[in-house]
This record gives sequence, C-alpha cells and structure tokens, in this order.
Amino acid sequence: MDDELSKRSSMVHRNSELSRLHAEIEELKHQIEIRDIALNATKIMIRITSAEGTNLYANSPKAVLGYTNEEREGQSTFDIIHPDDREAVMQFFFSNFSREDLEETPPIEYRIKHKDGYYLWAKAIGTVVKKAGRPPLGVVTIWDITQSKEMEDQLHALAERLHTIREEERTRISREIHDEFGQALTGLKFELAMLFKKIRPENKAATEKARALMASIDETIQLVRRISTDLRPPILDDFGLKDAIEWQTEDFEKKTGIATILTSTLTDDFILEKEKAISIFRIFQEALTNVARHSEASAVSIAIDYREGLFSLRIRDNGKGITEDEIRNKRSLGIMGMKERAFALRGIFNIQAASDGGTLVECSIPLRQERVE
Repeated sequence: MDDELSKRSSMVHRNSELSRLHAEIEELKHQIEIRDIALNATKIMIRITSAEGTNLYANSPKAVLGYTNEEREGQSTFDIIHPDDREAVMQFFFSNFSREDLEETPPIEYRIKHKDGYYLWAKAIGTVVKKAGRPPLGVVTIWDITQSKEMEDQLHALAERLHTIREEERTRISREIHDEFGQALTGLKFELAMLFKKIRPENKAATEKARALMASIDETIQLVRRISTDLRPPILDDFGLKDAIEWQTEDFEKKTGIATILTSTLTDDFILEKEKAISIFRIFQEALTNVARHSEASAVSIAIDYREGLFSLRIRDNGKGITEDEIRNKRSLGIMGMKERAFALRGIFNIQAASDGGTLVECSIPLRQERVE
C-alpha cells in the first residue's frame, strides 16, 4: 500500500516536473520568437556557425536574405558572399577561430547574395564561443547596411560633383586672369613704353617715374601669372600628376626655404583621370600650404607610392606639431577640404601630431590608373 502511494506520488511529481519543463521550454520559445521578430524588424541577423563555416542557426535569414532557416541550415556561410569579397571574409572568419582571446572582432563590410539574385551590403562583427569538451562556435551579428551604403554612394557622387564644379570655376577664373588681366597689363606696358620714348632726356624726374611704373607693371604681370598658376597649374593639364607634384615640391622649397625631400614610386606612364588627378594634387598642395603657414618647420619629407591599386601620400614635417583642437576645428577649411576630397575618392585621410614632434599627414586612395601603351 505504501509502495503504491509512493509510486503515485513519484509519478505526480515527475508529471509536475515535466509540465514545468514544458512550460519553461514554451516560454523560451516565446522569448526567442519575440527576439527574432525584433531582430528581423531591424534587419539584424544572428548567425551561429561551426569552425568550418557551416550554418547551424540563424534567427531568420528570410527577413534579410529571403531564405528560410531550413534552406540555409547546414550550408556554407561563404557560398552566398560576393566572389570579390569572399576571400577577405574567409580570412576574417578563420582568423577569429585561431585567436586566443574571445573579444569581439572589428567590423567587416561585404556583399551578400539575396535569394532573388541581387546583392546586399552587410556589416558583420563576430566572436568565438569556446567551452571545454565542445567544438568552438562562431557567433556573427550581421546588419543590412545597403541603404546607408547607397546614401554614402550619393554623398560620394555629390562631393565629387562639388569638387568638379569648383575646379571648373578655378580653371575659368585662372584663364580670365591670365588672358584679360595679362593682356590689359601688357597693353598698358606698351603704351607706357611709347610715352617713355617721348620724354626728353633732361627731364630726369619723369624718366625715373616712367621706369618705376614699367617695373611695377612687370611685377604685377608676374603676380598675375603666379595667381593664375596657383589657381590651375598648366603643368597638371599638360604633363600629369607626377610632374605636377615634382614641380610643386620644387616651387614650395624655393618659395619657403624649407628643405624638402620627395621620394616617389610614380613612373612616367602613370596616368589618371583628370578629375582624380586634380583632387589628389589639391590635397598635396593644401598639405604643403599648411606646412608653410603653420608648422614653423625647417624640413619636410614627402613619400608618394602607388601599388596594387592603392595610391598613398605621406607628408611629415619637423615643426611644432598640431593639436587635437586644431584638427577638430570646423573652421579649419584646409583640413576639411582635404578630408572632403579624399572622401569623394573613397579614400582615407588622416592628420595627427607625430610621436617625436612635427605633423604627419597621410592619405590613401584606391585608384585604377590608365597606362600609356
């Protein structure tokens, strides 16, 4: 009798325990469902993969990529990544599993294929979960950043168009200054020379005045030519970026007296689209202008390099350096202009105080050059 009661009591207890576990499971499923709804609404996907890159779980790839969970489960995480981005993503993924620390990785951006055949831009960060006795798992959080990328592309296009308009205006003004003012001053000099011939030799005061006026006109003609050249150096249009940079370097050293060393890997067949060459030259020109105006430097080293589709510019002076306030100052139009030009070319611009004094300017721009056959 007692045994029977004990069995019944144990069965009731087990049923009660099972009911509680079922309730907890249902509650967990409900919480997961709510979480997935929230993540899907914000176009965020949580993906769990094996160390080989096999999909084990995703909250709901259909909301982001159009696939059902069943369609992607057990598939490689790499097969729907754009071929041009796949190698970089694989390096990013497998390097995480080889790390000793379990900290979150830096973000990576890449293109991923939607079920309908088009590509989305994704931003991902990942971490590796390692537990004793269990295989490691990769946990990756993925955002759909297609819209922000499209907006970024529009900003790039607008910035590039703005700089194109500015350069067209500078070219027009340069031509007008050179042609209109130059011709007017040359005509004035000619008329003054004719008057000079009519001055009697004994009238020394008038003779000296005329000579002084002719010298002043010559100086003004040179000034007009310099302003016109600064607005739009003809060497940039006639010979290209390499020669323009070399000319600007020599001109900078001659005008400022600052010892300048230029090292460059650019070859004579280095040819760029005109607008890109102009933007890079303006960044270079503005950086040297800042050195002359603010650095109090006695020496500048310039390094220019182009390899594997990446153009890099590095300018280092030995002056007083630059402060964080000066870097962040929104009224610093020169720095803002350099950043805008680099941004328009999808490049990276950085200016900072060098660790051992002076200022360091670095700019990297992805380029596809044209070669002379």
